[in-house]
Amino acid sequence: TPSSAGTIKEAIEQTNQTHFDIILLDLGLPDSDGTETIKTMREHAKETPIVVLSANSAVDMEVNAIKSGVQDYIVKGRYEPYILERVIRNAIFRNEIKTKLLVKNERLVQLMTVEEEYVNMISHEIKNPLTIIEGTLYMLQGNPQVSLEGEGEQMIEDITGQVSRLYKLVESILDLSRIEH
Repeated sequence: TPSSAGTIKEAIEQTNQTHFDIILLDLGLPDSDGTETIKTMREHAKETPIVVLSANSAVDMEVNAIKSGVQDYIVKGRYEPYILERVIRNAIFRNEIKTKLLVKNERLVQLMTVEEEYVNMISHEIKNPLTIIEGTLYMLQGNPQVSLEGEGEQMIEDITGQVSRLYKLVESILDLSRIEH
């Protein structure tokens, strides 16, 4: 439902009570002026797109308004109604896209955290048995009471090679995980 406010105070009261799809904001209100008006509205209506309607046609004012977070800036008396309609429609659409992107980005950050935890857990679970196998092989090779001639020696070498390969694989996975983050 359209609503109007004559002061920034009234506008804040209305945005605190009602959700608006868009705010059309005049920068020359009795109790607020210029980009301070934008800043104040942005603080109280963080998720609502704002389009400025102003009599001020200075380019630097328009640039500052856009940098302050408004969707668009229209000079009063220099537009056709269909342009205002298009600006409003596009501002709402862009805001919806921005909101969806923020939600997806938040989800992506969560997934990256889970992935990192999973990779660390998997690498830990693989490294522990490898350390035991490696230690056992080392003890077998250094024990004079165990005869490893012929096939036994070759088996120990093969196992040692595979353990080394698995260690390198785990390190590669950890390196890849670090690069992604």
